[in-house]
Amino acid sequence: MPDLVAPVYEGRFNTLSAAYTVLALGEIHRSLAVRGALAKPTITARGPDGPLPIDSTGEAFARTELPVAANEVTVEAANDSGAYYMVSESGFDVEVPTAPMAQGIELDRAYLNADDEPVSRASIGDELTVRLRIRSTQRDMLRNVAITDLLPGGLEIIADSVQARGTEHQDVREDRLVVYSAIDRSPKEVLYRVKAISPGDFVAPGAHAQAMYHRSARGRSAAGRFVIE
Repeated sequence: MPDLVAPVYEGRFNTLSAAYTVLALGEIHRSLAVRGALAKPTITARGPDGPLPIDSTGEAFARTELPVAANEVTVEAANDSGAYYMVSESGFDVEVPTAPMAQGIELDRAYLNADDEPVSRASIGDELTVRLRIRSTQRDMLRNVAITDLLPGGLEIIADSVQARGTEHQDVREDRLVVYSAIDRSPKEVLYRVKAISPGDFVAPGAHAQAMYHRSARGRSAAGRFVIE
């Protein structure tokens, strides 16, 4: 069982390891069913002030919703056969990360004016170049890397402006650019054009990159603000 969940704790969980895990757990379930060893586990939760009331449905596959205040959850099998569990969480960061991060991938982003100078403000109607520079800090090439650059609210991508030589695929969306590529220790550059269309003081989230099948390799550029007058 520890070998099945090791990718989760090591930050390398992906769709392929998930598929293998589902197959393995399915075989464990069938084996327990043949032996008559399936039983409903006991699920308890605790918060800062003590135990929290929770209700679970189902039998062998018990299901429950955890209160937001829960900081400790215990799953106890009804017999010696053991138990496995899955936790699903959704939401968003209350505070947007601002500091750059480099865990196997270095990523830098800059908004450039007509003189190729980095800027953090523009006027309505201005066109800027967004420059993404990315490289791996690992010895071997990283394949299947997804690079996502979410735009500040007042900018829009100019159609057909993406220059991404040596990448595998570019996905231009309304609010972001997504690029898929293999990377190595040599810097790779992606350029695209944007236009200022709405005035305001906007959050400029950091661009993010992650190896899709080696999830411990990831990087993020610095975040900040972008002002359009």
